[in-house]
Amino acid sequence: MIDTNFNDFTFKEYNIIIKKISESFNIINHLDLYYNFDHFHSSDRRYLILRHDVDFSVDRALEIAKIEAKYGVFSTYFFLFHSDFYNIFEKDSFNKIRQIIKMGHEIALRFDTIFYGVLDEIILEKMLIFERDILSNLFNVEIKVFSLHNPNPDIHNYNKYTLDELSKLYPQYFKDFIAGMVNTYGSIFRKIDYISDSNGFWRYRHINEIIYDEKVKIIQVLIHPEWWVKYPASPRKRVSNILKYRSKRIMKDYDNFLKLIKRENIR
Repeated sequence: MIDTNFNDFTFKEYNIIIKKISESFNIINHLDLYYNFDHFHSSDRRYLILRHDVDFSVDRALEIAKIEAKYGVFSTYFFLFHSDFYNIFEKDSFNKIRQIIKMGHEIALRFDTIFYGVLDEIILEKMLIFERDILSNLFNVEIKVFSLHNPNPDIHNYNKYTLDELSKLYPQYFKDFIAGMVNTYGSIFRKIDYISDSNGFWRYRHINEIIYDEKVKIIQVLIHPEWWVKYPASPRKRVSNILKYRSKRIMKDYDNFLKLIKRENIR
């Protein structure tokens, strides 16, 4: 069983982490690194890219966006078209994403490879452009970056290969720049340090180790908003609570709408 401390993933702890990050690193985004890699690589300063793949919860994304803005840290939020947990077109999610943008954060595209299956280079670019333009038009912003949701499009061999092996199997998915967007799984980003909280625990190294390790000069930190909560809980419980809250909110919207239009709410 994986050793994980549920207390690591609270909003209180996130405040502490972001404050430390703001004091220890220069915050950059993916385009900064893409166009200035040699400069950052040769610098004595420390740089951090803060990335959020929003897979389950726009509500949690908004909460951590508020924490980051409080400390003057601005990051990139990647939204998914094919999530079973939220819909960017519904009013509640749409308004919360707009709030994230207004705080000064960037939004970007989270592209689900498994939804489409293995695509050749031409069709892949076509679908990336299709989703990029929808997201751009919906929120009236330029979409400059994308990340792959499930970098291996073959679900039956999902954990069989490393990223470097996948980049050789599916080179079309790992180009640095596709469809007018920087790819977070491109070669430049595989040359820097990387940690993630995927599945509700710190992979590779704990964030606190990274903050105090002066040898770490450039790093991409991937944080999934769904794992961060008010009170400690197991990863599965955190996901369960997202669904309970969403269900409760939708039913409340249903009741309120019937009341607003003065129709009988038959129970």
